[in-house]
Amino acid sequence: MKINFGHTLINSVLYLSLSLSTTLTITFNQTAIARKIPSKNSSQSIQVFKPNELAKLQKKMKEEMQATLDLAGLGKIIKPPIFDANLKTYRAQWSKVNPEIAPFLGYWMNNWEMFQPAVTMVVFPSTVKGQVCMIEYQDNQSYIIYPGEPRPPNPIPRFSTLKINRGQGQQGKLRLHKSLISKNNVVGDMEFLGIAIGKQNLQLYASNGIPKLDSSLPTEVIQKFKTNQCREK
Repeated sequence: MKINFGHTLINSVLYLSLSLSTTLTITFNQTAIARKIPSKNSSQSIQVFKPNELAKLQKKMKEEMQATLDLAGLGKIIKPPIFDANLKTYRAQWSKVNPEIAPFLGYWMNNWEMFQPAVTMVVFPSTVKGQVCMIEYQDNQSYIIYPGEPRPPNPIPRFSTLKINRGQGQQGKLRLHKSLISKNNVVGDMEFLGIAIGKQNLQLYASNGIPKLDSSLPTEVIQKFKTNQCREK
């Protein structure tokens, strides 16, 4: 399975397109500035992605996407989910209300790693300008462990909010940038999100439909969801 890359310089954001025909088209439209911008989520500032840092993460994301496709094509791992057309409509509706956050919305997951827990990041919209609400899950029950190694219990789902400013946001060590989202316009494609962890590491997710609030979540998580003006629809 081979992926061909092409690039065209436009304005200031990198768009990734991935289709099941295994052709990945890249349009470079990113001019990252090495300076700090204020975070609307706190009194602290967030570090803007430096050009070389973002380029390394983009390269790493492409490599991980290629490796995932190759292994899935050989039947070695679970195939990532297919992009849901309903999510495209959902984002379009929210882009009229809260445009900064629309590209990040979705039910993002990675359940194809053989030796790592399955992870899910559900990104919800909010009526607060520029804010997304995130619920993180980790499933420790499905990945391969060494004989005799105890299997840890699943951690409690974690709720957090994050402000998106100029296409990027930060929550602790987790950093988002809209150039680390693959763009799909055809039903049947896959869409990937790369979440930077610190400056060097990247966690790859695939979208699996619109965000949905699990009614079985702990009461405190649901309460935080409501208090922070998060929305499911």
